[in-house]
Amino acid sequence: MYAARYRHLTTREQNRLTPTQAQAAVAAAILRQLYAVVTQQRSWDPVIAAHGTTTWKEAASTVAA
Repeated sequence: MYAARYRHLTTREQNRLTPTQAQAAVAAAILRQLYAVVTQQRSWDPVIAAHGTTTWKEAASTVAA
């Protein structure tokens, strides 16, 4: 999934990213997923990994309150 995302980011016609920018975007996706797994004890979710979601953030604020 991450390799495909990297290829997409570096080969699309509009708003093409440099390899370094694409690596940073993929690293951010991996960190989002790790954060969700560690703090929320969630299984791997491609939505969180790809671009995040507000569902688990809202759940985290509810638990903290």
